[in-house]
Amino acid sequence: MTTERDLARTIGTPAWCERTGGRLSFGDKVQTLAQSTVGVAQLSVPWLRWTLTGWHRPAEPMPEPRGPTSEVCVAAHQLCRDHSPEFMVHHCVRTYSFARLLGEHWGIAFDDEVLWISGMLHDIALMDSWEDRRPDEGCFTMPSGRAARRLCEQAGWSEDRVYRAQAAVTLNPSAEVAPELGIEARLLNLGVMVDAAGLRLWELHPDDVSRLLERAPRMGMKRKIVGFIHTEADAHPGCRFHFFRRYLRFADMARFAPFES
Repeated sequence: MTTERDLARTIGTPAWCERTGGRLSFGDKVQTLAQSTVGVAQLSVPWLRWTLTGWHRPAEPMPEPRGPTSEVCVAAHQLCRDHSPEFMVHHCVRTYSFARLLGEHWGIAFDDEVLWISGMLHDIALMDSWEDRRPDEGCFTMPSGRAARRLCEQAGWSEDRVYRAQAAVTLNPSAEVAPELGIEARLLNLGVMVDAAGLRLWELHPDDVSRLLERAPRMGMKRKIVGFIHTEADAHPGCRFHFFRRYLRFADMARFAPFES
């Protein structure tokens, strides 16, 4: 059973963010590097198989994922649109869609509204127009997670669902998100990795990917998202983006992801 102490020590949880200000300690960096190394090793064989043979795990396309239409979900989408350039809105839609496709392909039960709201707001505090960021917050996911929490609380959600939406946001740039930290957080993290770096594309049917790119085009996302990574990393040394840029060269991964732009 996960305890409060465990959550405070687990990189990316709301409790960890509050304890550390979103900045990685030396031990956190070692843990992140180990998780990343193991993760890359586990994905290397399916990646090679996909690259060399075009192999995809799903045999047939899946129903096109559409966002939920409840009032709070519409509000989350509008908040994203109010503060984000069009390419970033499309990134948020694709992140949710990739996450949902993976969850449905694997037969995993998840809360679609939690996944949608966290998908729409996971990058909101990176936007220039977003002003709700405290000086001591060394990670953009802290104000982004607070935005998700506030919206869900206003909708009258239970604390459990509110927390899961917030945690999905704060955990999303972590090297790995264990399922026990929240299945929506796990799926959102994977959805981001699909869209930003092309990881696990072999888990998706090509028709599903093509259809999604038509509905939410990338609009030169590779170059633009790298700019956000550098801006955040320069402004907040010690954050996860700073670590990924310096040690894992994630900016290069995003630039060379197997998408046309």
